[in-house]
Amino acid sequence: MKILILEDTKTKADKIKSCIYDTFEDPDIKILQYRYDMLKEIRTVKYDVLILDLIVPDRIGEEANNNDCIQEISTRNDINKPTCIIVLSQFDDHIKVQKETNSGLALAFIKYEQDSKDWENELRKKITFVNEIKISINQQQSQENEYDALIICALSEEFEGVKSAWSNVTWTQIKRDKYPYVIQTAKVPTSTGVISVMLACVNKAGVQGTSSICAALLSTYSIKHIFMTGICAAIKDNDVSLGDICIMRSALHHNTGKLKTQDNGSASLTPEIIHENASESLLNSLAQINLSTLADSVTRELKEKNLFSSRQNIRIHHSDNITTSFVVADNKYAQDFKLSSRKIDCVDMECYGLYGTAKQFNNKAICIKSVTDFADVEKGDNFHKQCCYSSAFLLYKLIVNHNLID
Repeated sequence: MKILILEDTKTKADKIKSCIYDTFEDPDIKILQYRYDMLKEIRTVKYDVLILDLIVPDRIGEEANNNDCIQEISTRNDINKPTCIIVLSQFDDHIKVQKETNSGLALAFIKYEQDSKDWENELRKKITFVNEIKISINQQQSQENEYDALIICALSEEFEGVKSAWSNVTWTQIKRDKYPYVIQTAKVPTSTGVISVMLACVNKAGVQGTSSICAALLSTYSIKHIFMTGICAAIKDNDVSLGDICIMRSALHHNTGKLKTQDNGSASLTPEIIHENASESLLNSLAQINLSTLADSVTRELKEKNLFSSRQNIRIHHSDNITTSFVVADNKYAQDFKLSSRKIDCVDMECYGLYGTAKQFNNKAICIKSVTDFADVEKGDNFHKQCCYSSAFLLYKLIVNHNLID
């Protein structure tokens, strides 16, 4: 509780202060003697309670007067209006006038009597009331800032894929002036209750954008789990087909290394492979779920929505991913990936950023993406809509029907 006391009599000010300290643990109290200093103070500081004596000097060296500062506080736009004002005066006639003119602007008008305890009891009661309201508001704000899941999409088409796949969910736009992102929230019914979900779009491919939005939202909100859905490429000749869905258990980063001069004078980059892993607890939960049955469910859903473009039914893979800062449209580059790590199944531009940032914040994260093309020269957009939808629909089924998050 931040409490400001305007009182020019030291004995009375000390009694008010003692009364508050007897009631609350570690209150933040400031005492001022002059009306001008009080108005200057609340220009820069927001107080929960302002306790006013009605007869105080405007400035040092001036006589005490009954100038109405309550009206001034209520009409000025350059000050932080206190949450409540409590008038504490020993003069009945001044209290009567204030009640008549400012009854809607002050919480209470209390008669101060030096030898009575009545004013102390009344003051405690009013400040306790304000404190309880403040606690209630803080708890509500805290709950509003808590989310069970954050879904991040790099591209707008992936963002729209989530909204389409989660079609029975009503999303609400939230405005955060300091963030250049699209952010929406929803309450989502599941088989065990209702969860709070945040959906955010970077609208930019790459590790940097994903890391930035992830760090920004984790710094602002309390978020339990982080997911990413969307599209990726597959390494050709592996057991992953167009339209299949990859649950990325790890992400290797391929964009650091050492530039060396060869014997023939040419330069070549020797990559340094670094990696981050998905959440172990989320992977363990996924291990308990029949993904083959879920893959059939995704296939049926795509066919019902006329989005199915694959030659065969969808399969779901636990995959190792490599993250680059560029679209891979080169056959030799893709083969180099296979040589560097035979486990690599797919390529994207964000997963490493998601896992690395989640690790810094001690959060659980997993990336689920669908294969829209291969990492070679034969690029195309035919599978984009299917893959944006299918990866999001799989996440929906995992969360809503299979309790992926606790």
